[in-house]
Amino acid sequence: MEPRDIAERFWLPVAMTVVIVLYGTLGYTVFIDDASPLDGLYWTVLTLGGVGFRDTELAGPGGELFSISLIVGLLVAVVVTAAIGSDLVASGDLARARRRRKMRKKIEALRDHFILCGFGRVGRAVVTEYRRAGVGVIVIEIDDRSADELDELGLPYLIADPQNDGVLEEAGIHRARGIVCAVDSDAINAFIALSARTLNPELVVVARAAEPTSVSKLTRVGVDHVVSPYTLTGRRMAEDSLLPRGAAAPATDAALP
Repeated sequence: MEPRDIAERFWLPVAMTVVIVLYGTLGYTVFIDDASPLDGLYWTVLTLGGVGFRDTELAGPGGELFSISLIVGLLVAVVVTAAIGSDLVASGDLARARRRRKMRKKIEALRDHFILCGFGRVGRAVVTEYRRAGVGVIVIEIDDRSADELDELGLPYLIADPQNDGVLEEAGIHRARGIVCAVDSDAINAFIALSARTLNPELVVVARAAEPTSVSKLTRVGVDHVVSPYTLTGRRMAEDSLLPRGAAAPATDAALP
């Protein structure tokens, strides 16, 4: 939830408070002879502030009843405000808004970073390598179940659809060094790559291809490097099979999808 969305939740108590102040100002002006609007506002503030309007002889019985109605109106506005505030806290919207505001500051500070779209098994391996190399990265993942893990890693992230140009711009694509499309769908990776290339022609674009037939299609939409985990795994298995029995295979960080 955005901060402005939270502010919109409080439009009712704010409107009620304004109406109550206007109601009190006009009411005291009517009930008290020779009272100016400023006098009415002053007495309204005294009443609502808990100080109390004590010149009851000036107001008369009607004025006293009016003061009671004014205080009741204020109490209703307070109850409504408290209910909205409690709902925000209980639902976690307030905490999420605070976390999102903090995340936005982290993202705005990024420069010459990489954007990783998709936080599956391949995406996690990419993050590991970037962290090992000390490279800045922001993750875009549509599944909000990944938020807790990303928080634990201390990574800037967006829970959003990376196919949306506005999301890529929020991730700082115009300031980024490159983008890695690691979503499980080749079609979505192609769409993200095309959008990224359009928004920033200088970007280094790397994409994951689950199907061999997708390699040429991804290249056509502007992907600089296409990686097929299955091809890499098959090549490694073939290389290992050719080693002498008992020989140690070189270490690898190749990730399976």
